[in-house]
Amino acid sequence: AATPVPGPRSALRTGWRYDAKEEFARMGVNGVSGNPWRMTTLNNEYSVCGSYPRTLCVPSRCTKELLQTCAKFRSKGRFPAMVWRCPSSGRTLSRCSQPLPGLRSLRCREDEEVLAAIREASGSERLKIFDLRPRSNAMVNMAMGGGYESGTYYDKCHLTFCGIANIHVMRDSLEMLRSVMNRCGKESVSSAELSGPEVTQWLDHIRVILTVAQQIADALSPTPTP
Repeated sequence: AATPVPGPRSALRTGWRYDAKEEFARMGVNGVSGNPWRMTTLNNEYSVCGSYPRTLCVPSRCTKELLQTCAKFRSKGRFPAMVWRCPSSGRTLSRCSQPLPGLRSLRCREDEEVLAAIREASGSERLKIFDLRPRSNAMVNMAMGGGYESGTYYDKCHLTFCGIANIHVMRDSLEMLRSVMNRCGKESVSSAELSGPEVTQWLDHIRVILTVAQQIADALSPTPTP
């Protein structure tokens, strides 16, 4: 679903052409009656979510009204949407932002229904939710109106906090590492300063990200990584 763009190079004809409909069709979302997944242009004008693409993939039984209500219960309108499906096993990967229960533990039955529909469309007995944040960050977000999927309301879901630091921490760590690396070879540095990569914790961040990536890949694969 991504092909090189032919013809002379120009600002509009450089790189690869991506077609969302072709890509979803390649994964088995073909519009055939009975398919548990369908494409939607609900966000065609970016009116539901400004950071989502126009064409999205959702469970076939989710109506436009259901998704719109669900989006209102998700940060910045990023409602759950499927982004990858294994054509052979049918296992899927979906993305979304945090729900908005807040300290009052508000619930949205439409949001719960969308997640249940994703679980059923994927043929899974239990939906695995990987919350990339540390649990402590999620609790802070809850105090600010955000939160996470509570097992009390989200039936047959298993939530895992992955412990990846937020974008601000990651950016600061990278900047610190870059500063240390730029000094090496340009001026004499002490042995203490050469321990910069440890101080910046950049490798620790990378380790956590790779570990989480493997966990998600294993959840999607019929044969987990040994």
